[in-house]
Amino acid sequence: MKKQLIRTISGAIISISIITGSYGQTLPNFDEIIIAGSEDMSTYMNHYIRPFMNSFGTGIANGWYNTAATHEPLGFDLTFYVSLVSVPDQDLSFNFLQSEYNNLRLATGGPDAVLPTLIGGTTGGLQFVSSVTDPATGIVVSSPPFNVPNGVGEDIPTTNIPVPMLQLALGIIKNTELIVRYAPTVTIGDDFELKFFGIGVKHDFKQWIPGIKTIPIDLSILIGYTNLNTDFFFSNTSVIQVSPGSKASFDASIWTVQALVSKKISVLTVYGGIGYNSINSKYDMTGEYGFQDVLDPSKTVFVKDPVSLEFPLNGFRATAGLRLKFAIFTLHADYTLQEYSTLTVGFGFSVR
Repeated sequence: MKKQLIRTISGAIISISIITGSYGQTLPNFDEIIIAGSEDMSTYMNHYIRPFMNSFGTGIANGWYNTAATHEPLGFDLTFYVSLVSVPDQDLSFNFLQSEYNNLRLATGGPDAVLPTLIGGTTGGLQFVSSVTDPATGIVVSSPPFNVPNGVGEDIPTTNIPVPMLQLALGIIKNTELIVRYAPTVTIGDDFELKFFGIGVKHDFKQWIPGIKTIPIDLSILIGYTNLNTDFFFSNTSVIQVSPGSKASFDASIWTVQALVSKKISVLTVYGGIGYNSINSKYDMTGEYGFQDVLDPSKTVFVKDPVSLEFPLNGFRATAGLRLKFAIFTLHADYTLQEYSTLTVGFGFSVR
């Protein structure tokens, strides 16, 4: 049993690293937009990265339970599951409006265009320039063209963002469970690092209400917190020189509070819940970035810690699902209605 538990945990961690690491390995060189200045970079990244932050944060908020029943003291379950977050078509692209930017321009076409977000497709080879007016002459001077960032949609299916998870629930006292989600720090080469931790509590509140103690259903409340930190480290390009340790950080802090109900009929459990998610995702671009001065190519401009953005996403959620239990083994699936609706499927084993 101990060896099997270790194998299960290791396999789940590998799955997490493969899926999230794939984003790191295919991440486009969007740091080159810093040539247009920190303000333009922040405006662009606000459009480009928001759908990824929202969809991934929503996926992490899922999967805390597959029954409202709680374990007896020292009873436990270990569950691996994957949440598939539905990404609406409008999140695969955004409108690049020239009026929103000071210096960033399309090198050809437009002034406006429909461009991919991080989870979108390709640009078809579009390029940007940074255009600056020379204060001495009034002439507009442009940088050499550089590529508009593609999305990762050509390399990774993005109709549904997969968010895998492994968690352990342990019965403690008074029909209360302690739930832990954890993965050791995952690194892929020198480009990607993932840290993940979550903790929650599920408590049977029916026991405290005399009038409903005998009703043959389970009722509980769940409070969960999850924190995810991912770092994508930049390297030098033909356009940008970066200092050691320069990186893009994707961080998410997620709170969820839910009221749960379930009914067990033989091997089948029907369960559901209603509640509220509070998701705060952050994107920070830190380090020092050097690039050629547009007005004087003999000079190098340096910008430090150019971008810091937050993406709050709060809202109500409602979940309905089914679980099958054979001896100690469980299979479950549920669907959650929320701003980014989510299908969750999982398997595990449960004792007491």
